[in-house]
Amino acid sequence: MHGVSTFVCNISMTIALLVGAGLTALITEDQKRQHAHKSTFPTTSATQLTNLSSD
Repeated sequence: MHGVSTFVCNISMTIALLVGAGLTALITEDQKRQHAHKSTFPTTSATQLTNLSSD
């Protein structure tokens, strides 16, 4: 019985790794780098910290 459960675990892990590798292969290079090559910077957001230094 122990041999069967080990075999099932190994097959399950192999399937999970193959699915993950397949999904990774489908991601385009731009998505992997999260568009880091864009020339424009994002605008400030409402959640950005403010400057608290006294002038």
